[in-house]
Formats: sequence, structure tokens, C-alpha cells
Amino acid sequence: MHGERDLLTRFVMPEIRARAKKIFVNVYEVDLRWGVTEQDTRNKKTLDICLGEIKRCQYFLGLLGDRYGWVPDKNFILQSISKNDELGWILDYENDCASVTELEMYLAALKSPGSAQEKAFFYIRDNSFIKDIPKKYRKDFVSESNQASDQMKKLKDRIQSSGLETYDQYPCHWAGALNGVPLVGGLEQFGFRVLNNLWTAIEKHYPPEVTFMDDDSHITAQHEAYKQNMTDNFIGRSKVLRQCSNMIEKGESAVIVLTGKPGSGKSALMAKVIDYCQKDKTGGHIAPVFYHFLGAASGSSNISAILRRCILFLGQLTHEQLSVPQEYKNLVVKFHELLNSVSLSQQCPLVVCIDGLDLLESDTKFQDLMWLPDSLPKNVIFFVSAVENTKIFKALKQQKTCHFITVDSLDLTEKVDVVRCILGQHNKSLDESAFNNQMKLLVSKRQATNPLFLSMACEELRVFGQFEKVNEKLKSLPHTIPGIIQEVLARIESEHGNDLVSLALSLLVIVREGLHEEELHRLLSLTFDTGQSDISIYHLHQMALSPDRMLPQNKFITLLRSLKMFLRPTSSNSSLLVLCHYDVIQEGKQRYLKASVNCTELKLHWLLAGFFTGQLVETRSKRAYSELPYHLACCGAFDLLEDVVCDLEFLEMKFKHKLSHQLMDDFIAKGGEKKSFEKARQKYMDSSRLQQYRKFISQNIHILQQYPTLVLQQALNQPDISLVYLEARMLLGDGKVLGHNAVIEWDNKPQHADPCQMTLTSFKEAVMCLAVLPDETQLAGGLTDTTIKLFDIQTGKMLSSFLGHSNSITDVCFVGQNRLCSASKDKTLCLWNLHEGHRISILKRHTRQVSSVCSNTSGDTLVSVGWDSTIHVWSGKDGKHQFEINDSRPINCVAFHIEGKFFVTGSWDSTLKIYDVYSMKRKAVLRGHTSSVRDVSYSPSGTHIASASMDGEVKIWSAQHGTQVGQLKGHSLPVNKLTFTLSGRELITVSDDQTIKVWSGDLGKTNHVFNTGPNVGASSTALSDVGGNRLLAVGCHNGDLHLYDANSGHLIWKNQLGDKRIGSLVFSPDGLYLFAGCSDGSIYWINHKNGPVDYVKLQDGPTGAVLSLACAGASPRILAAGSEDCCVYLYHLPTYKKQKVAFGKQVPEVIKKPSAILKQHEGAVTGCDFNLFDAIWDYKLVTCSRDKSVIIWSDVNDPKSAKVEKILHNCHNDWINDVSWSDTGNYIVTASNDFTLKVWDINKETCKTEIKGHEAAITSVCYRQGCIVSSDYSGLIKVWSHKGVETTTLRGHSGPVVGVDVLIQVDKVNKDENEEEEEIADWSVEVEKEEWQTEHKAKTINKQVVNVVDVLVASASEDGTARLWRPLEGNEITTLSGHSDCVVSAAAASTKNICTSSLDKTVKIWSPDLKSEPVIGQLDGPITALAIAPDGYSLLCGDREGNITLWLNIDGKWVYNHTHRQHEECVSAISFMDEGRFCSAGEDCEVKRTEIVYTGQGANLHSTMRLLEKKIVGSPVSCLSTIRSQCAFGTWQGLVYCWEIRTGKTGHLVSSREEDTDKNWVEDLVFQDDHSFVSCASNKIYLWKVTSAVYLTLQRQFCISGVSSICKLAYSLTTSCLYAADEKGTLIQYDTSTEPTKSLKRVHSRAISCINVVDNTVVTASLDSTVKVWEQSRQTHTLKQVGLFMAQAPITCMVLKEDKIILGDKLGNVTFGKIHS
Repeated sequence: MHGERDLLTRFVMPEIRARAKKIFVNVYEVDLRWGVTEQDTRNKKTLDICLGEIKRCQYFLGLLGDRYGWVPDKNFILQSISKNDELGWILDYENDCASVTELEMYLAALKSPGSAQEKAFFYIRDNSFIKDIPKKYRKDFVSESNQASDQMKKLKDRIQSSGLETYDQYPCHWAGALNGVPLVGGLEQFGFRVLNNLWTAIEKHYPPEVTFMDDDSHITAQHEAYKQNMTDNFIGRSKVLRQCSNMIEKGESAVIVLTGKPGSGKSALMAKVIDYCQKDKTGGHIAPVFYHFLGAASGSSNISAILRRCILFLGQLTHEQLSVPQEYKNLVVKFHELLNSVSLSQQCPLVVCIDGLDLLESDTKFQDLMWLPDSLPKNVIFFVSAVENTKIFKALKQQKTCHFITVDSLDLTEKVDVVRCILGQHNKSLDESAFNNQMKLLVSKRQATNPLFLSMACEELRVFGQFEKVNEKLKSLPHTIPGIIQEVLARIESEHGNDLVSLALSLLVIVREGLHEEELHRLLSLTFDTGQSDISIYHLHQMALSPDRMLPQNKFITLLRSLKMFLRPTSSNSSLLVLCHYDVIQEGKQRYLKASVNCTELKLHWLLAGFFTGQLVETRSKRAYSELPYHLACCGAFDLLEDVVCDLEFLEMKFKHKLSHQLMDDFIAKGGEKKSFEKARQKYMDSSRLQQYRKFISQNIHILQQYPTLVLQQALNQPDISLVYLEARMLLGDGKVLGHNAVIEWDNKPQHADPCQMTLTSFKEAVMCLAVLPDETQLAGGLTDTTIKLFDIQTGKMLSSFLGHSNSITDVCFVGQNRLCSASKDKTLCLWNLHEGHRISILKRHTRQVSSVCSNTSGDTLVSVGWDSTIHVWSGKDGKHQFEINDSRPINCVAFHIEGKFFVTGSWDSTLKIYDVYSMKRKAVLRGHTSSVRDVSYSPSGTHIASASMDGEVKIWSAQHGTQVGQLKGHSLPVNKLTFTLSGRELITVSDDQTIKVWSGDLGKTNHVFNTGPNVGASSTALSDVGGNRLLAVGCHNGDLHLYDANSGHLIWKNQLGDKRIGSLVFSPDGLYLFAGCSDGSIYWINHKNGPVDYVKLQDGPTGAVLSLACAGASPRILAAGSEDCCVYLYHLPTYKKQKVAFGKQVPEVIKKPSAILKQHEGAVTGCDFNLFDAIWDYKLVTCSRDKSVIIWSDVNDPKSAKVEKILHNCHNDWINDVSWSDTGNYIVTASNDFTLKVWDINKETCKTEIKGHEAAITSVCYRQGCIVSSDYSGLIKVWSHKGVETTTLRGHSGPVVGVDVLIQVDKVNKDENEEEEEIADWSVEVEKEEWQTEHKAKTINKQVVNVVDVLVASASEDGTARLWRPLEGNEITTLSGHSDCVVSAAAASTKNICTSSLDKTVKIWSPDLKSEPVIGQLDGPITALAIAPDGYSLLCGDREGNITLWLNIDGKWVYNHTHRQHEECVSAISFMDEGRFCSAGEDCEVKRTEIVYTGQGANLHSTMRLLEKKIVGSPVSCLSTIRSQCAFGTWQGLVYCWEIRTGKTGHLVSSREEDTDKNWVEDLVFQDDHSFVSCASNKIYLWKVTSAVYLTLQRQFCISGVSSICKLAYSLTTSCLYAADEKGTLIQYDTSTEPTKSLKRVHSRAISCINVVDNTVVTASLDSTVKVWEQSRQTHTLKQVGLFMAQAPITCMVLKEDKIILGDKLGNVTFGKIHS
């Protein structure tokens, strides 16, 4: 059968493999006859191997000629059975003289023909050609004997009658002999039949829905197989198993760590525990179990891979549509979020099992255990294993939540059981008699207490064939695992040869994820075929091994069977070979690699690199893309590695194979860290090409992970100078579109992706100060070499250099547009004329170095400060001195107010001082810094001052009141300079830590976010701080109560207080108790330290919902509860100190009842609070109500004496929702539905301050330490000073905020002040006290300054979250790094050009990606309309301000021309009628016909727009479309109009009848032809006929069910198809040539804003910021997506012209692109 086998191997099987690869099926053929000699056939292992391989295969091909084959004798069979008892069935086989061939065919198919249908195929050769065979070769084709002929005839008859697929008498002819091997030819029909049979079977058994099983499913199957194998081999360990199962059964959150020595049986025990958890033991719910065995599958030792698998598993439990992150930190965050979600949704504990943590990759972040939650969610149990005394074991020891279970050594009984079980599986046993105790010989070995030792020893005994010498073998067995491994290896070498075993083991040792069987087979064949292992990678991957040059399957399979004990078990569908144990790997290294590691190992990596290079070219397999970069790095082939990883096709396939997590390792040459490679590796890392590709991947990885086919497109949209772009352009030019049908190239893309736009390096000395003109055209810098240099910011070109000082320049500032002032250590300032380049004046008054100078915005006035403690005011025009102010300490910095009325200085005495420019008097002193103030800056609005001091503090102050309102923390070293951008939206700071930070202009950042559960809104919150122990309580709508540690954010406990809304929470002042009021009137008194269930429910309380709670005092404490029943309930509650006694048993029934009920309000009591100011026992209570009144109650400490002291009526214009009493003064603040807050003086009974700023009803307010925090229904939280100055607004909630609380930590310091000097302290706390005390006592000289140390705000929202905020901390937007020394100065007019200088003698100009880069012609707001002229020359863009912008296509580039005011309100639509005329519609109720008039040519081309005609209708126009002389438009009122344009005459206007429409807004309309058009409104489509009559004719209307409002239409003249889109992203397709038939398809995640059709190409754009290109079948009209483009922002409009695409978005960007298809 040589000819047939050659045909199958060379042609049929490669074709099958190629077809199968396309459906992700791997096909491997096994031919045990190839290369097997007669002597090999008679080997005692042959039967075992042949029949064993048949059982592994899914398909069988039986080829029959006339030769029957070798018939083994009975003795041979008995010997084979002794080797493998599974062959016992042969003795019972019906034919005692069966050949090996017949036995194979029986086992594969004839034993059970029914189950072998479509899996076994037989081919019987026509023997008529034998007559043509020369006599010398005829014996290879004819039967061996008459008996053999009879046996063959019976076998053929049995096959033919079996019903199995059989090709009888396939034709062939004698083809001669090749190298002495006789061959047959003419086998084409045979080959086609085999190909068709096998491929049809594969297609049936592996349909697309099966073959496209993702990698995660395959990996899960491998873990399942490994677990099952471990479970099957589990023996004994009942005590430890019981210990593990008991801990899990408790259901308490914990980390259970299974530990022990290597090989002690941890994995088997883990598998058994998993199996136990997965069984239903109670008849109820089965605990969800996630398990992961490190090493069980490729990539399983990577912590990111583990987290990805677990996230997908948890997502299935929560039924979430997950987008799995790629970055490790993001994976950890998502993992923790899902653990919390699952813990709330599952009735049984979630068990997360991870085996072999010590095998985690060494470069993963496992040592900090970031992935393991510090505080485990309820119902979550981690069950992990690790070898003792490893790094991960020691890290786990530091975790407080870990419980350790040690897997000890096997005891005697367990050792004996293990041996009996393993040998018993093969019907063998050891003698245990008293006089020949073989068992004792084995179990007494030194490491026989280790299951790994016993399993290897038993395997060695099993294959030992001399029973009479077993005792000798037992005695000679080594006592240790390393020893027995070496003995087994020596035996295998004796059987297979040292070279073969050495090479196979060495390859398995050095690969990182194992090798597949076929890979190892080819690698062994490749090496033995070439006779050398140092051949080049290029020649290696070029080599093709024919079947006759492959290592015979017989030898290879035999080798694998011998190595089986060293290999990790895998699933039946996996051929991956992985060494199973650390000791095996170490002994393999010791035996084969240690002696010549620098030679042998390097050659093997070259071999593997060459092999995988060939796989990359031939099969494009995932393995090749995964392993090639690693082996290239390991063998130091960095040039080749750079070519591989800097290749777009390679990168695309990496993403397609979901290997993006490896890319960063590829770029850093992971594996190539050897010292001998150090220089070559560093050269590789420094390569410009590599860095550009690495940055390209970093910037686009989030897109390419989801859309791998966009690699080419994203590369094309890199800056034109990028090497990535150039390669993409070459691929596109060569017609290689990487399998894409459409690629959209961004024509006007940004060309500076790096935030550092430019670096200026031509400085001999450091630039110490910078200034930027407000128009951002010029940059000035002062150097230590006494020079001032002026640069063009855009080009970096130096414009001028000024020399005139004798010492270092300390500061520079622009004075107006044409002057510059410089300050120097030489005690002078110089005023320079920029235009003429000369010095105007030298300013001399300072006696020490001038430290800073600034100018007002007009350039009229200069202020300079110096170390001589003086301030000098100068004329900005000529430098004349105007005024001098003396201070007590040296001054470092000065800044002007935007209006020029004030300036502020920063001094060595740690203060800021504000001066009035006109009176030259000091207005205020701002204290708070503790060290010298280095820099100061006014915000452009003039409302805030920012200052930086030597200790690194950056403070934000209220410029009006002088109070500190915030602090920025982020730099690790002192801040040298700070500056606001002109917009005031950003603050830039630079520091000695070599970084530049950009901060948001709004203070406040989120500290923690707490999810209250799916669809469960938070309803109340309260904070407590006793001795630094900060607690946060959160109540929910469903009655859940959560208690958190406010410092760490960890959940302490959770309980459900009934099922009613918890409307109010309050802690007792001493923090011992927590009170909760519910909507059913229940009030709970909770001893929270004893846990969630230790509480008392107060009795006889409110009959309506509890809306507010307040608490005062210690023993007894007073609790006030305001209710919806218009009453206030007072409780006097003592302290119960028996913490270990249940709370309910200590509280008498009488205490649970209210001590007084206050009835005065006529509406629900919505708020209450006690005065904590100057109150020791005689507390007062304030309450507010929906009756708009506020009542002060006195003597509330005595329930019998409580009475009304004061009533304030009609305090607000609407309900009062909350009230709070200041803890530093006799003031209250009220919050109302009328959007205002009011601060009241209780003594005067008057409103002290009305605070406005909220734009929604205010829900809650808190007043502490002079700080007011309020929340509203819009989701905003505002922080105010007591004078009503807004400090900041906290944004983050997506629903109404219904409760806030605040903690303020202060530091009180006594200071002596000059009574005449007005000083201002933080939060104005002391000022507030003084205002109240004015009526009672005189001012004192000794003042108490209250410094705010920390502010913490808590909020509860109906969006299902509670948040903790730091309202006074800055929100860092980005950090820029690139300088190599301290950054000393910064200047910026905007974030577009942030200029910084450093001691590294460079100046850098940055453009951080805080928002989309503006382009010429970019609009300030959304683009509302786009239209392109028929000739493609002109483009019109409309905006919401009524402007139309004209762009012209000049030489293939779109150039902005001009902007024209077209409408008084938003431009809603534009449409060209011809090349020079267009119609536009606006929300000003006008439709205009306009002509574009061009004058000039080339660069002097100008254009104007001339109105030709307009129509005014009674409603804003929403849409418009034109076709030749017709213009149709729709209005907000639902009417549609058609305007017939008549040359030289007023056009004729017709409209629809009101009764023909439903008066819904007409969203869009399109023409079908000259006389008909289609419009849409709501979910209806209307077909209109244009006539000369007064009204349009409604031909047809139809309603589309299952969609929301239709927003866009498009019509294809080519296919007569109408396309409609709705606000949810659904695309509706109609065939209008017949009765409308529709198809619906969700194609975008948000509303489709545009549809365009060109021929059979449909393009959709959406508010989800994507453009999708669809190809329509000309036969079926079905759509297939062929392209995708990610825009800069939500797309509002789009136009197509041939291959040009133009987009307009919500940010005002116009994106020009080209579609390559």
C-alpha cells in the first residue's frame, strides 16, 4: 500500500488539514505502518501500541489489498496481555488466527458497526493490475498463503456486509518501483473518494456552532479533564478532606490555604474537594464553584488569565454582558466588583478554587495579592493551594483572612492503600506476607510518605517484566523523588536511545506552555533529519519533511508512552504535552541542560524559533503567534524579533487569537533577559521602530481587542511620519487589505499623538522661568546664563535673544502684546520691546534679588517682589516707579487678579497677602501654609487663588473671602510653579519630582463608591468619627442596612431591617449606637459593635414614615424622630455596657417607648437637629416641616418640660426638606424644594444668608464647622462656606441624592493678633463665632484659629450607590513625564500648549489628550447639518448657533474657507440643489435658498453666500431634502412641505393636510424620485406624491412595530430599498418595489444619526461614535458588515461622495475620511 499511503500523506491529508483549519478543527493522521520494519512488527509492544492508538482516533481508514498481514502467535498475545491487561479481549476473539490488521479493523469498526457509521471507511483494491507487475515485486501484492487468502476473503466479506461505507474495487495500475519500493498509480478516484468521505464526516460532526467554540471553552475542558484525573487518583486523606469540607460547609467567608511539600497530593485533594462542593448534599441549591489548576492548560500560570476566566464565570452567574478588561489592575477591579455582586445574588457560598499558586509566573503581580480582596464579601470562599515556604506562601501568611490546612505526609495505612490502588489498576500487587513483605520494602523508603514518589515507584514496578526479581528491584529503588526520576530516565534512555530522550525532555523543559504531540514529533524529526540543531531559523522554516523522513510513528508513540508518567494529564481532545511536576523539570535540567546551558539550550530555542516560524507561514496557528516571539527572545535573535512584532499582519493575528495580553511581553523581549544578551536587548528596546509600534499598540489596544481587523485601519490613522503609518500605507498600496473589505482612512487625523509635541534642547544652561503670550504664539524663557530667549511656540524657532542682566533670570512676564519684563538676581528688572528687540527701561529699586514680576492683563501695571521684603509697582508702558510697599519677610511670588484690582503675594513667612492696587492697602492675610510660599496664581475667573509652598502643599483659596477651600495632593516633592489655563478649567503644577500634573478646575474627588445592590437605591446615610474610627451607615429602599469602615471602604456588616425604606440614619454622638428610621414608622436602636442583629425596635413610635432623626447627649442620650404624621417623638435612652449580652435583653420595655411627643407642626416633619454649640445638657431641638415652618424646642432633656421656644413661619416658598444646626454658632440652615438654602440667626430670628446655586429641589443639608453641604434631586452635591460662597460641586451620581453627611477634622490653635488687623481663617469658623458674640461680648486679642485638617462627605443616591468624597482635594486629570531632572517652571494659556522647563536644560511643549484636539474650522458646539455639492468641491457644515461653514476640496484636501451666519437659530438641515446653490432649514422657521459666489483663484479664492429666496413656515423646520428643482422639508408640528424652485420666479409651496399626519415631529425625509418622497415621524413612515395641487398626496403610510421613534431615512435608487433607523440603533430595511417587506437589525448601541447609500454600499453612523459600512447583496438585499470606524465623539451627521466620507460630531469636529474597499 505504499502508493496509497504516499497519496494520502502528500495530498489528501494536507487538503483535509487546510479545510479543517478554517473551521478551527485540527486533524492529525496516525499511520503505524509507515517506517515499521518486520522486526519492529514482531516487537512485543506493537500490539499494545497499534490497538491503543486506534482507541484514541475519531476516524478510521481501512485499506485492503490481497495481503492479510502478520498473524501473532498465542504466546506473543499472552505476553502482550501481560503488559496491558486491556488487551484481554483478544483471547475471546472469534478468529484464533487473526492478523494484526484484522484485529485493528475489528476494534475500530467491525466490533460495533452501528456506532462506526460515518467514522470508519474501507477501501478494497481492484487486483486486476497484478498481472502487470514484474515477478520480483509480485510477492509484495499477492497473498502470503492459501490460508491467508481465505482469511482475507472472509474479512472482505464481513466488511462488505457490515453496512459501513466501502469503496469496492477502486482502480489502480502498476507504476513501477522507486528506490526499490514497488508502487501503484492511477489512484485519483481513490484519493477523491477518501477526501470526500472524510471531509463530509468532519463537516457533520463539527458544525460551525461547535467548531467555533472559543478558547475559554477549550481551556475549561482541559481544567475539567485535569480535575477528573486527579479525582480518580485520589486515595485516603479522609481526615484532611473532612477538615476542608467542614470549613466550606460553614459558609463563612474565608481564604482556605492548602499547603504542603511538593508532591504531597494537594492537587488531588483540591480536585476531591471541588467534586464534593459540586454535589447536591441537601437537596437544595448547589454551591457555584470556580476552579483553576495552574499548569492544566496553556497560559494557566498567568494571573491575568486566571482573573479573566473567573470574571467570565462570575458573569454567567450574574447574567451580565461582560466586557473583560485587559490590564491587570482593571481585571482586579472588575473581579472584586463581580465578587460583591455574586455574593449578594447567590443563596449558596461561591467557592473559588485555585490550585498551585506557587506556579504563578514570576513576573506577575502575585506577591502583593492585589487580586485577593482584603475584606471578603459575604458568601465568598477562596480555596487555594501552595507549596510551603514559597514566596506566595509567605505572602498568604501575611493575610489575616487566611486559614491554613497542611497536607501532611502519608501514614503507613495510606501508603499501603496508595500502592494497592495504583498496582491494582493493572491487576498487580505486592506480596505482604510475613516472610516476603514486598510492600514493606517499598513503603519504608525515605520519601515513600510522598504520593508522587509512590506513584512513580509503582509505575516503575509495573513495567518491570521479571517477576522473580521484584525483590531485588524494590531494594535497588532510590529513596528520593529526584533519584527515582533519574532511574526512570536512565531506563527510558536504554529503551529509546539517549539522543532521542535527551532531545524530547530538553524541549519539554525549555518551552513555557508545553508542546503538542505533532509539534514534538516534527521537532524530533527535524533534528534527526538534518543531523544538526544549529541550522539557521530561515532554513529551518523552509525545510519540508516528507513522510518518509519523519520519525516513525511507532518509535514516537512508544516514546510518549514511556514518558507518560512525567506528563500532566489532559482532556481527550487535547494533545498538549506538559511536564507534570517541578521535580521532573529540575531533574530534566540537571540531566540534559546544566552542563552546556549556553550551548544546548540556545540551540534548542533556535530550533523552536525556526519551527514556529514555519508554522506561522504555513498554518498561521495560534501557537506560532504565541510562542515565536518568546523563543526569538530566548535565543537572542532581537533583529528577527523586531521584524516579527513590528509587523501589522502579525499584530492583527495576535489580536484575532486573543493573545493581546502577550504583546507587551513581546515588546520587552520577555525571555531574553540573559546577561550575555544585555547590550543587544537594550539596542532592541531603544529602537525607534519598536517604540513606535509599542506606543501604537498601547494607544489602540482597547479597540483592537474588540475589533482585531481594525489593525490596518488604526495604523493608517497614525501620524503620517509614523513608521506604523508608512507600513500600513505600503500594505494598502500593494493591495494587501489583510482580509478587510473596507478600510476608512482618516484624512485630517491629528499628527501629534505623543503629548510632548516638541522638545527644545539648544540651551547651555537651565531655563528657570517661562511665560506664554495669551494668544499662544510666543514663548519666553529666562536662563541662568543671564539671557532671555523668545521662541515661536508652533515651530520652536528662536525669534529673539535679549541680554542685559548680570545674573540669573528669576522671572519673566509678557506686558501686553509687545513688551516683556524680566527679573533677575542682579536686583533689577528690565522692560523689553519685543517688536523692535531693544530694552525700554531698567527698573532699579530692589536691594536684593528680584524673585517675581507680573503684569495686569492690559499691560498698564507691573508689580515686582523680592527678597528685600518689598513690593514695587511700576508703569507697564515705560517702567516708571509708582509705589513701594514694605513687608516683614522676603517675598517669593506675586500674581494679578484678572480684573487688575488686586494682586496677591507669597512670602517666606508662609502667608499670602492680598493688596488693593488702587489704595495700595492690604486687604487680607491668608494663613494655612506651614512653610515658605513658592508660587501663587489667580484663577482666570478671579474667584480662586492657588498657592504652593516648599513643603509640597498646594492650596486653593476663595479669593473673595480668603478661606481655604481645597488642597491638591499628588506630587512627591516640592511644587515649584503653578498656573491656570485661560479657561480656568485646568491647573498645572510642576515639581522637583520631575513631573507635570494637570488638575481639574473643580475641587473634589470620590474616595469610595458603595453599590447597594442591583435595582436597590440608597435612601439615607450617616457618618461617625470617634477617635479616628470612622464609620459609614447606608440605608436602602428595600430595608437593607450597610455598615462600612469609612477609612478603608470595607463592608463591616449588612442586615435587613424589614422590607421598608430606611429614610433616616443617625449615630449617637459617642458612636456607640446607630439609629434607623423606616417608612413604616419603625425606629431601630442598634448596638452596631455587636453586629447587625443586636438591635431593639422602639415601640409606640410614629404612625407615619420616619423622615428624620437626630441624637444628642451620652447618658441618657436623646433621640428625636420626625415623622410624616406631623409629630416629633423624643426618646431618652441610657447606655448599656454589657456588650456581650444581647441588647434586647438589657433594655426594659418602658425605655423602648417615647418619653414625649411634640405636636406643633401642621405638615410632615422632614428634618430635626440638636444644638451642639455651647450645650452640655440643656439641649435645644430644631425641627422643620412641609408646612414651611421651623420650630425651636427648649428643655428637651426633660420630657415633661419640652416646649416651643420659637417658631419661624413661611421660611421658604416651598416645602422645607431638611434642617441642620451649626456646631460652631447659634445658626441653622434650612433646605427647600424652592432650590434655596437659608442660614438663620436663631437669636435674631432672621435670615442671615440666602444661598442660591442649586437648580433642583434640595433634599438634604448638613452644617458643620462653618461648612455647609447640600444635595439635590439632580444628583449634585454642593459645598459652601457659611457666607454662601460655593466651594465646589461634587458630580458623580446619576440619580437624585437623598442624603448627605459630613465629617470635618479641625486643628485649633491659639494665636495673638493685632486687634486692628483683619485676618481671615479657614472656613471662617472664628468669624462666624465673632459675629454671634458681637451682641454679647467684646473682641479679644487672643484668637482661636481653626485649621481644617480633613473633610469627608457621604452621600446616598437613588442610583443605587453611596459615595464618600474628599471635597477639598484636587482631581488630577493627567501626569506628564519626560523631563530627567527637576521641573522648575511652567506656563500655559491652554492645555494645548503647556510649556515646561527643567534643570535638565530642556523646554518641552505638551499637548495632553484631555479632549479632542481642535482643528481649523472646528465649531464650538455640535455640528447639526452637513451637505456636499454634487461635484464634490464644496462642503457645508451647520451648527446650533445658525452658522454655516464652507469647506473647499482643493487638490484632494479639504480646506476651511469661511463661516456665514445663515439662520437666527440652529441650522437643522442643508441640501445642495446643484454645484453652487443649496437650501437650508433652521429652527427659526425659515427655509432659505442660497447661492455660493466665488471670487479669485488658488490661494486668493474667496467666497460669499447670497440669499436667493426664503420661505417662512409656522414651526421650526426639522429636516430637508432636495432633488433637482424640488425641496421637501418637515416641521416640528408634523407637517411636510414641498417647495418647487422656479428659475427667476418665486417657488411654489405645497404642504400636507393636517389630517394626514399625527402632528409628531417630522424626523427626516428623503426623495424617491422627482415626484415622490418619504418622511418619518414617531414610528410611522409616510410616502408622499408631489402634485401641482395645494396639498401633497399621501400615497401610503405604515407603522413599524417593535422600534422606538424613527430618526433617519435613506433611499437607494439602485436597489429600490428604503432604510430607516431608530433611536436605539435599529436599522429597518424596506423593499419598496413591491408591497413593503421589512427586516430589522440592531446595528448600533445608540441612536443611528445618519444613513447613506451609494450603489450597494450602506453606511450608518451613530451616537455611539461608530461608523459601520455594510455591503448589500444584489440578490437577497441582505446586509453584511464590511467596515468599522471609531470617531472622536458621538456622530451627529454624515455625508458620502464616492469613496469620500465626512463626519460631524457633538464636539464640533469635522472628520474627513476615505473608504478603501
